[in-house]
Amino acid sequence: MIARGVALHGFFVGLLSAASLVQSSQRIALLGDSINEAGSFTPSGSLSTIISLLRNWLAVLAVVGAVTTGQAQQGETWKTVFTKRGFCGPMEMAWAGSLDATLRIPIEIPVDGSKVRVHLATSHADDFTLEKMSFVKAADRDGHVEGAEYPVLFSGSAAVEIPARSAEILSDEMEIPLTKGLWILQQKYATQKCLYAYDADGYFSVPPEGEPQFKKHSLPGNVSQIDILSPDPRPVIVCWGDSITQGYGSSAGTDHRYPSLLGKSLNQPVVNLGVNGDQAIFSKGIPSRITTLEGAETVIYLMGINDILTGSITTAKEYEALVGPVLDAVKRGGRRFYLGTILPAKGHEKFDADPAKENLRQEINAWIRDQSGRADGVIDFDEALRDPSDPAKMKEEFQSDWLHPNDAGYRKMAEVAAKVLQN
Repeated sequence: MIARGVALHGFFVGLLSAASLVQSSQRIALLGDSINEAGSFTPSGSLSTIISLLRNWLAVLAVVGAVTTGQAQQGETWKTVFTKRGFCGPMEMAWAGSLDATLRIPIEIPVDGSKVRVHLATSHADDFTLEKMSFVKAADRDGHVEGAEYPVLFSGSAAVEIPARSAEILSDEMEIPLTKGLWILQQKYATQKCLYAYDADGYFSVPPEGEPQFKKHSLPGNVSQIDILSPDPRPVIVCWGDSITQGYGSSAGTDHRYPSLLGKSLNQPVVNLGVNGDQAIFSKGIPSRITTLEGAETVIYLMGINDILTGSITTAKEYEALVGPVLDAVKRGGRRFYLGTILPAKGHEKFDADPAKENLRQEINAWIRDQSGRADGVIDFDEALRDPSDPAKMKEEFQSDWLHPNDAGYRKMAEVAAKVLQN
């Protein structure tokens, strides 16, 4: 549509030039015509008709040109490329190995962009002070950086107070030429503490004088969301779930989680909203949370194994009563919703303690598979990873602890999800 607008705009400009020539010709031609009583030239009939038609066409093309040019100017849209939920509380910088450490968070940027804005979460009890924040291109996956450092400002200042129990804090819209690939988000907190969340990968701590040190399985910092202004038209996919979606059991520092692998497979932005220990009984807020994510048009929901393990859900009807309304609400909001079947868990001690848990998993999966008409689709993770000789358990080559997949298992999950989304 943008290309068409440019072409029409060029055509329109050409006709304006033609109009100028015709009007000049009109003035010359009128020198040989008569002068009316008011002292104005009166053109001959044929020339008058041509000018009238041309003016009508110019008026139409002016409207078309304005519309298409406006679309070209509005070609960039905001997209959420990173988000984090399930903060665990305050983290002391001593945990990072240095009270004066700079935190480096690897962020895979899935699209090119011209502007960036960062959302900061606040605490229920602790005040924090962010001293400075910046984006810089990653030189490798070992925490080293290269090239220019692009600061992120808050009301024009590098430092910002983050008071407890306050509203979310939004950065200025920063003109940062982010390109697709691995970047580092650098943060330094003057309070020597900040929020943190569990993460299947991790971050790098950099002491004032020293090399980056990898710290696995946590993600410090108050950053809850990163949005990019991008010309890329592809919408954002949201993966909502528990520790399986988060990527527990994958190799730390490799970003080998199924949402990340799905994004690379589809060449499309995918955000990971998996939280360790999350349950279907806490899903009520999903529809409203999705609306805060820029460009999100598709949701993949995979939840339920923790409800089965803890006994918070005891029947498939209870699961339906919790998940069905979420599905319907997201759909009413104009977004696509895909349900994922619950993975096998036989071999995990807590799951094996009660045979009724496997029966419940099968009943819930049967309900999920019946929702292909109500949902936009069903992604059968269970079928993809289960052992054909013992369907209650994962294949040996796909599991890390019989409850969570390993790298190969997450790769398989991404493959089956991509296939469903592409159909």
